[in-house]
Amino acid sequence: MPYLDIAFTFVLLSICAYTDTKFRKIYNWMTLPFIAIGILNTLLLYGPKEGFMNCLWLIPALILCIILFKLHQIGGGDAKLILSVGALMGLEYTLIILLISFILGWFYSIYQLLKKRNNKKGVLKGHQKIMIPLGSIMLVAFGIVGGLQVYLLYL
Repeated sequence: MPYLDIAFTFVLLSICAYTDTKFRKIYNWMTLPFIAIGILNTLLLYGPKEGFMNCLWLIPALILCIILFKLHQIGGGDAKLILSVGALMGLEYTLIILLISFILGWFYSIYQLLKKRNNKKGVLKGHQKIMIPLGSIMLVAFGIVGGLQVYLLYL
């Protein structure tokens, strides 16, 4: 995995974590260029034929993101963030980062549920929702994956 992809992904996730936590938005001007950079880098790194085959997995990822968006499980910015990380890091790393992100998000939502409950049964008040800043959680997951790689490298 080239170090430029890792640096781009870290910059992308850091900025998106800030905007997602502070403003509850992940901006298109941040995610869309990184999708293009990731696809272009893959095509240049592996050549047109193999690079195109490596980018084909983004189509099912796009369909999955659209389904999750339509089911109100993730926001539009979250979907584009997942696709941009996927374009930069590739299928294997993205799936690992997403798995860790969903596990961390599950723990975060349980924490928020316990914090916002209004009775002993843990029911939320009225139309209260638990909003999870996926940008921040993906940054933590990216750090965990990177830390594990460094740890395994020096074993």
